[in-house]
Amino acid sequence: MKKEHIVTAGIIAVLVLSFVQDCYSIPAFARKYGTSCTTCHVAFPKLNSFGEAFRLNGFVIPEADEDFIKEEQMRLGAESYKRVWPNAVWPTTMPGIPPISLSVTHGFVYDKNGEVRTEFTAPTVNILLAGSFGESISFYTGLHLFDNGEIGSLGRAYIKFNNLLFDRLPSTRLYFRIGQFIPDAVPFANHRNLSLNSFALNSYYPDLGGGFQAGHHGGATGFNLENNQLGAELTGIIKSRFRFGVGLVNGNGPGGEDNKAKDGYFRLAYKFGGMAFDGSTGDGSSAELSQTNNWKENSIRFGVFGYAGGADNQGTNGPNDLKFHRIGGDVSLKIGNLNLFGGYLQGRDRVMRSEILTPLDYNLFFADSFLLVYPWLIGSVRYEQVNPKGIDSFARLVPHISILARANVRLLMESSFDTDNFNLTNFQYIFQYAF
Repeated sequence: MKKEHIVTAGIIAVLVLSFVQDCYSIPAFARKYGTSCTTCHVAFPKLNSFGEAFRLNGFVIPEADEDFIKEEQMRLGAESYKRVWPNAVWPTTMPGIPPISLSVTHGFVYDKNGEVRTEFTAPTVNILLAGSFGESISFYTGLHLFDNGEIGSLGRAYIKFNNLLFDRLPSTRLYFRIGQFIPDAVPFANHRNLSLNSFALNSYYPDLGGGFQAGHHGGATGFNLENNQLGAELTGIIKSRFRFGVGLVNGNGPGGEDNKAKDGYFRLAYKFGGMAFDGSTGDGSSAELSQTNNWKENSIRFGVFGYAGGADNQGTNGPNDLKFHRIGGDVSLKIGNLNLFGGYLQGRDRVMRSEILTPLDYNLFFADSFLLVYPWLIGSVRYEQVNPKGIDSFARLVPHISILARANVRLLMESSFDTDNFNLTNFQYIFQYAF
């Protein structure tokens, strides 16, 4: 290879490894099953229907997980132990190779809001550990090793018990998880979306007034529907196409409890057409590993969700003394390469400040269009509007383009526009990779 070619290749490699953004795809699963990232993802981190069924089933392929595993598993006990239980520990398996994945974030930002800023952002490094102990128990741990140049923190960490009482409830699958996680009430999770800008449905709270929340927010002062929470959750799938979830959490993010009460939430969803929640299809067949055209289906999913809680802050008066609720609905329509989805949310915060109870009401909605022009070229446009009571409504438009250089390397470009002023004030250009 000529010297100039080596230099060019080196420059390209540096660029690819330098402009990356936080991602939540888990390549350890690709290694375990000997398959491509596109088996579960339209484009990482956005899941296709098979990937969603795999996630809901506790990172286990429904019906025939062992048939697809390519990576050697370590056996913890012989199968014969099942016949002598409870006089022996129930046998299982664990990953033979540590199920570790890595994601790194660097980005280039142009932002003219307030003052002109163009910069390469400080790196973020995430370590993801996820897998299963046989088909009955699964686990997930996400560590922010470095977050924008600072020592990071623990993200999500939970254990999940899969398909409880399967022999007693043949048409129902039950799952229980406990630990630190994002509540199942969230209909569209930011970390499983291609866009960099968080859904306002997840991140807006009344104290923000006339502005959008830029990203995740911890703690109860400004409640975020997608906070990591400490708690326990029961979810289930009934007759393949109906899903439910209920849970109790501390309600104060990962910071620990600040009052005796717990926050509660629920979610219900039903899907018509396409692959069902449990991985089955309309013709009675089960999920299969496919790397081509597995994003295509004709389906529609409806859901409703609710969350209620509060924070007492040990009885002192201040912005943390609040009671709040969120309730809403969502829909997702898939027609071949096109996915149209959206949601509506109504919220109320009742904040005690200086012994005066202040109600803060708002509602919001969003609509998103997602189109696969080619399997490696995806475009989307999101419109969202927030209507806080007592102040003017505000809205934004979020255009996005993703290009898959490889199944695990993604170039993305995104901006957001105030609908009252379509001047280009911000732009992000990022490479994203995971391995």
